[in-house]
Amino acid sequence: MIGHSLGVQVPEKICPVKTYTFVLPEKSMVLSRCIDLAAGDVVKMHCIGPEGLGGGYKNYSPTDVSTPGSIDLTVKIYPDGKNSQLFDKLQIGQTVGMSGPWPPPKMRAQRLRDGSFVNIDCFGIGITEAIQVARNEILNKNGATIVTFLYANRHREDAFYKEELSSLRKKAPDRFRLVYLYSRQNDLPSEDGGEGRF
Repeated sequence: MIGHSLGVQVPEKICPVKTYTFVLPEKSMVLSRCIDLAAGDVVKMHCIGPEGLGGGYKNYSPTDVSTPGSIDLTVKIYPDGKNSQLFDKLQIGQTVGMSGPWPPPKMRAQRLRDGSFVNIDCFGIGITEAIQVARNEILNKNGATIVTFLYANRHREDAFYKEELSSLRKKAPDRFRLVYLYSRQNDLPSEDGGEGRF
């Protein structure tokens, strides 16, 4: 396991976001070729660390399943988050249990119906799932006519993957509408997002 931080860190204000790279049992295994992990699907994490702890089966969207021999998970470290605190204490060589992908095929078939207009709302770390769905819609030639992406956070510094979102907007300026919403920020220029409560 290897971890590194993403985004801006603001002490006592912003929870850090870290990406963890876990080694798979076989070094040559490419997870995207072994399991059907569609955009927005998740894996369930359990038995975190040497004591096998964890708050039940917690869902996470992998942020990389295409690198041979590894899987990446991006986690927001909440001060009172049972699983995220366990992730933050992991040392190199320690393990986690994973199962999936989820949802099951029947539920996935219902979720992936085609539509001309797709609205995606996400809060904080939920972007790890949402951005995959948005990317799939924008890059798919048969994707939605308009994709509206509302990304809500408490503070401007909480938002990450901004470069990836900006890249999607540049690739499809007439199809991808990006809106940032901050509930604890009142000093933003109008082009940088809106205010709201959630």
